Amino acid sequence: MKVFLSWSGPETREFASFLRDWLEGVIQAVKPWMSEKDIAKGRHSMAELRAQLTGTRLGIVVLTSANQGSRWINFEAGAISNSVGETAVVPLLLDLGKTDVVGPLSQFQAVDAAARAEVHQMLKDINDAQEEPLPERVLARAFDHEWPAFEEAVRRFREQARTAAASVDAAAVPVRDERDVLAEILETVRALDRQGHATRALLSGLAAPPYSRPAAEDAPPLPEGAFAGPVAYRQPSGPPYDAAAAAARWEMTRSEPTRRGWGPVPAARPEPTDEAPDPDRPANG
Repeated sequence: MKVFLSWSGPETREFASFLRDWLEGVIQAVKPWMSEKDIAKGRHSMAELRAQLTGTRLGIVVLTSANQGSRWINFEAGAISNSVGETAVVPLLLDLGKTDVVGPLSQFQAVDAAARAEVHQMLKDINDAQEEPLPERVLARAFDHEWPAFEEAVRRFREQARTAAASVDAAAVPVRDERDVLAEILETVRALDRQGHATRALLSGLAAPPYSRPAAEDAPPLPEGAFAGPVAYRQPSGPPYDAAAAAARWEMTRSEPTRRGWGPVPAARPEPTDEAPDPDRPANG
């Protein structure tokens, strides 16, 4: 029974070569075929393709995230489908999920290469398509014996794919020009300097005395040991000195100086008399 192996790219070529030998180890009657040329370069002739499709019963498309958009691999899948039917095309997903398959290949029933049960079922379908299929127990024993090698090949392929993807991402990161870096550093220093000036101006405003005009000669003195603040004066010990309350008390004492005994007592006015004032007498007499 002939099985057509479709691939594209150097990575999948290596796996397709492994798959060809592995299939023969599980089912000896199977005759896998794969092109030794990279079909992505267009060197796969149409005549050769038509010749190999003659007598093909099943096609396995080795599919990856890198080659699923290849026009040649999609062309071969379409050619196999037209030759033997859609159910005879099996995309074997090496590093793709089934929902990640797009384009024409998404219409076929895909097989996850890392899923043991799905790969086993694919081999059962190949075996059932033969004229003289193997007994199920013989196939199961052969599959159990060969599965570790297949699993390791898939694991190794996925590890290489992740490493290659990481290398591409690292290479895609642009290297910044030295002038850009120096310009960014200069801008950062200037911003910090502006912020420092603003902070010093703010602190200077907070440390200024609460009175914006010169104090009157009779303004109440600050208590000894007090210092200026934005809201209140605070002495080294004891309760805070409330500037607003002190100002209110000061206004009250100014309005009632004689009652509190603070400030000079106004002189008594002279009693009015009928006598004419003597021009030669001093006013304080």
